[in-house]
Amino acid sequence: MITGIIYDLDGTIVDTEELHRQAWERTAQDFSLGFSGELILSASKGISSKKTLERLLPKEQYDIIPQAAEAKFTYLMEETAKGEVQILHGFPETLDQLLRRNLTVGVCTSAREEFVETLLKNVPQLNPLQG
Repeated sequence: MITGIIYDLDGTIVDTEELHRQAWERTAQDFSLGFSGELILSASKGISSKKTLERLLPKEQYDIIPQAAEAKFTYLMEETAKGEVQILHGFPETLDQLLRRNLTVGVCTSAREEFVETLLKNVPQLNPLQG
C-alpha cells in the first residue's frame, strides 16, 4: 500500500536538462535543423518534442517532426544510459527520511516508461524507488 506520493515535475528528482540539451544537439545536427541544442531546449520547456519542433520549424519541414522527435528520445535514452545523471540537491535525503518512517512511496511522473526504467537501472541513488 502506497502511503506517500512524490509528484515528479521537471527538476524534482533528477537534473535532466543537460541530457536533453545534448539529445537536442544531436537531433539538430542529424536533421539539419539550423538551431543549437540550447535554443531548442529553451523552446521546449513544458511541451513535447513534437510541439517544440512545430514551434521552431517552418511548415514545409513538418514532415520530419515525427522522426526527429523520436531520434531526440533515442539520444536522450543513450545519454541517460551512460549513468551520468545528477540527482537534485536534497532529494536523496528526503527519500531516505520518508523510507525511514516506513512510508511506501510512489512517484507520479509524465516521463515515458522506458526513460524511467533506464534511470532506475543506471542511477544507483534511485534504487529505493524500484519495486
